[in-house]
Amino acid sequence: ILILTLGLPPSYENFIVSLNATTSSELMLDHVITQLMNEEACQSQGTNPTTPCDTAMLSHTHCCHVPLENITCFNCEEKGHYQLHC
Repeated sequence: ILILTLGLPPSYENFIVSLNATTSSELMLDHVITQLMNEEACQSQGTNPTTPCDTAMLSHTHCCHVPLENITCFNCEEKGHYQLHC
């Protein structure tokens, strides 16, 4: 996890702060990789730090991971993506 986060640019500062707030029992490599990929997707879309990406990521640090294929979009009600990515 340390190796993954050391080379991140400054735009990932909020992501790293959220990892610091995660309990050590939840701080598993697969969880960090998933959250990192989510953050990368948010940043590649050009969203700013006040968008739901950061809020969603922070809220997910204290719950279990739900596979994307089980997520239902609130916009189109199809599975496999969030409303933000609809």
